[in-house]
Amino acid sequence: MVTATFYNFSPSLVAHMIPRAWTLASPEQVLAARLAAARASLTRLLGEAAGSPEVTELGDLLREAAEG
Repeated sequence: MVTATFYNFSPSLVAHMIPRAWTLASPEQVLAARLAAARASLTRLLGEAAGSPEVTELGDLLREAAEG
């Protein structure tokens, strides 16, 4: 999956480095950081609307669609 995602890197380099990458941060930590960054970006872009019921509902709907 990583090789396909980062196709511009040498597949052998990716295969060599991925085991080391997971010693630096677990998949759970990476996902948590990614979600925190997305939340911060959206909050900055949406301002006060970020906490609105409509945006909360949209987030719930998007999560449901992504999980499907």
